[in-house]
Amino acid sequence: MTDFEIIQQSFVKRYNHMECRFRATEEEAEKARQAALRYQRIAARKMGEYYKLNSKAWSERNVHWHELLRDILKEVDKRTGLHFITDDLNTFGLRNETPVFAYSGEPHDHTTVIASLTFTPGDVEKGQIFLDTGENTGAYHPNSIGGMNGFGNVTEEVTSIEVVIENLKRRNPELNF
Repeated sequence: MTDFEIIQQSFVKRYNHMECRFRATEEEAEKARQAALRYQRIAARKMGEYYKLNSKAWSERNVHWHELLRDILKEVDKRTGLHFITDDLNTFGLRNETPVFAYSGEPHDHTTVIASLTFTPGDVEKGQIFLDTGENTGAYHPNSIGGMNGFGNVTEEVTSIEVVIENLKRRNPELNF
């Protein structure tokens, strides 16, 4: 055997050894890829379950502080005869303020508004709700973000139905109830 043949055989031996290691590593990599695809399908299915359950959880979380406000206003209606529009309450601004309007006339004839109140939520988990008094602290310029969102409004906590009725009497003395 010549020197060249020895060198050539040594190279072929190393090359074949390297090719063997390459194929073994490639097979392991393919097994890992197949496992990853399996896990990816499982993960995708689990993420689908997660999104479905999360969506269901949020849809079941449908108790809103407006329900408390509606109940308060129903009681005010019973005691004063003032009818408040409560079927379509909306929140506005950074304070989540909700204005409500009392009207005169037949139910669902909302043509003559005779009083209005503005409520904001407090600690909802405790059923806390606040009522604007109609006063302003002047802490915010009227055209500032704070001013436009009512952060300068003086509020009082609603601790009883009488608080709401007294606020109505104070702000609308022409109402006789």
